[in-house]
Amino acid sequence: MITTLNPAYQCPSRSTLANQLIPAWYEQVKTQLVSEIAGVKYVALTSDGWTSRVLDHYLTTTVSYIHAWELKTRVLSTKAVYTSQTGEAVSIEIDDVLNDFGVRDKVK
Repeated sequence: MITTLNPAYQCPSRSTLANQLIPAWYEQVKTQLVSEIAGVKYVALTSDGWTSRVLDHYLTTTVSYIHAWELKTRVLSTKAVYTSQTGEAVSIEIDDVLNDFGVRDKVK
């Protein structure tokens, strides 16, 4: 269908998508989010661990905050976890995410 609409268009390869386009898009969205959260005094933190059907473990961290009189909730991270999920291990993983997004001091 794409070649019908524009025969000169070349679809990006899987490698280009995975190694260049998606990481660049992620960094752009992350920069916008960090910039928006920088103007917020406090954030609320939510975290949830879950296991996939094939028994892979994941940890998702979200923040909620008010910006321009609107409640916003954003997922900061969903990452695979390969260590035992003790309270200390989860705390370290969440702390890494909070520091990465610059919201560590905004959680009260």
